[in-house]
Amino acid sequence: MAIKITDECINCGACEPECPNNAIYDAGVSWRFSEGTGLSGVIDFGDGTTLDAEEEQAAISDEIYYIVSDKCTECVGFHDEPQCAAVCPVDCCVDDEDVGEPAEDLWAKSAGLHNEYPRPSWINRKRRPDMYPDGASYLLFGDKNKLSICLGRPKRGNWLSGLRFPIHFLI
Repeated sequence: MAIKITDECINCGACEPECPNNAIYDAGVSWRFSEGTGLSGVIDFGDGTTLDAEEEQAAISDEIYYIVSDKCTECVGFHDEPQCAAVCPVDCCVDDEDVGEPAEDLWAKSAGLHNEYPRPSWINRKRRPDMYPDGASYLLFGDKNKLSICLGRPKRGNWLSGLRFPIHFLI
């Protein structure tokens, strides 16, 4: 789940530079998906919603620092714990119960924000109803010295949005 900043925030700004995704903003400051990430161009959220990564988004709070939950990965892929919570002097960076995300989704979000999905040199998509009776499929792709297997169920034709449990092997 993402982190949120509560009303106890004293606007000290200690959290903002610690975020590896640039998901923390000062009160009243607008934000963009492209800031602090590798995102550019049109973003497809997989539910029919698209958005330009450079498009300015309205500030979420005009009173205290805020965290953009769509960019927050709880520092997964960068640190062992959320850095905003670690440096906050008043402990106002807490789990956002309204945004529940399992750890594997946070890993996938982190990879997507920073364009770390492997660029496949070859892809072999197979459906294995004997192993995955719910219609899931797996992807096997290689890139230079890395072989990756991703298990998942594609959503609306976008196989990246359905990835679960990426397994990477160095070969």
